[in-house]
Amino acid sequence: MAGGQGGTYDGPHTACGIFVTADGGQTWTPGVEGLVGSDGLITGAVDALWMDPLDPSQVLAATTYDGLFRSTDGGRSWRSVDPGRSIVKFASLGGTLYAATSTGVIASTDVGASWTVAQATTSGVATVVAVNGVVFAGTDDGTLYRGSGASWTRVGQAPGGIHQIAVDPATPEVVFVVSQEPNTGNTSPPNLYSSHDGGATWGAAIDWNPKHNATQALAFSAVVPHRLYVASDFTTSWTDDGVAFALAAMAYDVRELYLMPNAQGTDDRCLVASDQGIAVADTCSVAGSTVTGLGAGLSTNLIHDFAVTPDGKTVLAVVQDAVGVVTIDGGQTWSRTPGIFEVAHVAIDPADPQNCYAINTIGMNVMRSVDGCHRFAQAATLKGPQTTSTGNVFAFDPSAPGDVYVIAQTPAGVYRSSGGGAFDAVAWPFAHPTLVAFAPHDGHHVIVGDGATLHVSRDGGTTWQTATGLPQHGVAAAAISPSSDDRVLVAWLDAGVVTVYRSQDGGATFVPMGASWSLPAGTPASGGVVAIEYSSDGRWVAATSGNGVFVSADDGDHWSRLDTGTTSHWFTAAHWVDGRLYVATFGQGILRTTEALP
Repeated sequence: MAGGQGGTYDGPHTACGIFVTADGGQTWTPGVEGLVGSDGLITGAVDALWMDPLDPSQVLAATTYDGLFRSTDGGRSWRSVDPGRSIVKFASLGGTLYAATSTGVIASTDVGASWTVAQATTSGVATVVAVNGVVFAGTDDGTLYRGSGASWTRVGQAPGGIHQIAVDPATPEVVFVVSQEPNTGNTSPPNLYSSHDGGATWGAAIDWNPKHNATQALAFSAVVPHRLYVASDFTTSWTDDGVAFALAAMAYDVRELYLMPNAQGTDDRCLVASDQGIAVADTCSVAGSTVTGLGAGLSTNLIHDFAVTPDGKTVLAVVQDAVGVVTIDGGQTWSRTPGIFEVAHVAIDPADPQNCYAINTIGMNVMRSVDGCHRFAQAATLKGPQTTSTGNVFAFDPSAPGDVYVIAQTPAGVYRSSGGGAFDAVAWPFAHPTLVAFAPHDGHHVIVGDGATLHVSRDGGTTWQTATGLPQHGVAAAAISPSSDDRVLVAWLDAGVVTVYRSQDGGATFVPMGASWSLPAGTPASGGVVAIEYSSDGRWVAATSGNGVFVSADDGDHWSRLDTGTTSHWFTAAHWVDGRLYVATFGQGILRTTEALP
């Protein structure tokens, strides 16, 4: 089991590394020994795995940023065999292994030790499948190829970019694809399309999903001829004729779908790879039948944001494809908090931890809890911002306990609630606010990001000064030192590079600190989330992004990297508790340092 970006549409980027099971998923062990990139760190983002069907000890792992790795012990240890090779999908046919790459289909006859070009393409290949002695390949521009060895043919043109292909083994002329809608530049959610002449021509999009979510995965039954399973975000269905569809067992956000006969041979046993991990059902065609999650106990969650109380006991977190979750015992047990959706921003009032807040970026609501983050009720009709900062969406006025501020995208503005009352727009002169931060001990000192500029007020928002010394791009995150209001650090994100700037006059003027971190090439939007946070005593400051977590003990003059021992290097949020740093990851849940920093 592994997680990366893959070739699917708009999937969240995860970096959980590789886990291995030898007992059907009851127990798992990490398989990251030797899975090390050029920077000496574990390369946890894995786009594709392939296991030799004749020799399960031979496994290949295609990583997002560090090329191809090979294991000869079933995935427990690895060595790099092709650092420059970028692969998103494998398919084997006879003794030949095929792979989808950005430049075409490549082939290997020696378990990935060497490769030759089977079919060069002008557009990247997103998927390959092998059926009935033939390999099919689909590209980002919608071209469908078929062939084997060195003999390949351009079959036809799908409506848009192809993400998955399913060919009916009983009637190979019938081909289904997950494809973008035509003339949308591959920006629309993909639909299901079918061809009855081997891919030469295509019909209209098939309206199979009552939820109308993006189609994401396809597979033909291993038991019932002509039966196709199709999956999307929390809907899986099957059809025997491509017209009438029935709900299947799986209600996960399915990214990959694998089918095999169940023990009785009466139905398909389906395994799905999803944003929530791996799950299995022994009667796949039966809606409501038992679905078992595999990988219990693994910490591979994708965390969009979190908040933690000063004692570290209560943590409120936002998990990919789930409602919020909360623990009141420091992470030993967790419960769900309905009303919070994925990609929400959350906060806990430091003056009264019974008051918890969330603003959803899906839908229009600010949610509030007055019982320690257990039950939430709607407090305002606002939509959260699609911001690159998780730590500056909510802010609490230290001079007015109970006053909470929030940034909203729709209607755009800064809003305030006093003493648990309604959220009202604040009369500050900002059309597109992106962040808000108060000085920890002075409610009159506030910073607001507005589009490409940063503004500071020292009189509670009566007058504002535009900060100078910053480039003309949006600030990603900001923090004011608890030990001196004059010291302000901001993280600037531009063209995939995070740069730290410092102010010694409360945020009026800034100078670059010489500290910057480049995000890996091709980093998705989720990797551009940046956080910068001071410890409560102001001695330490942490900066996180999609390429590491860094700390400084001298207000940004010098930085050291903390995530040298983690599997995921995708961080979305950071908070300090008694000198210990807590960070949210895509792939390893929430991590914290083993002890307080000195």
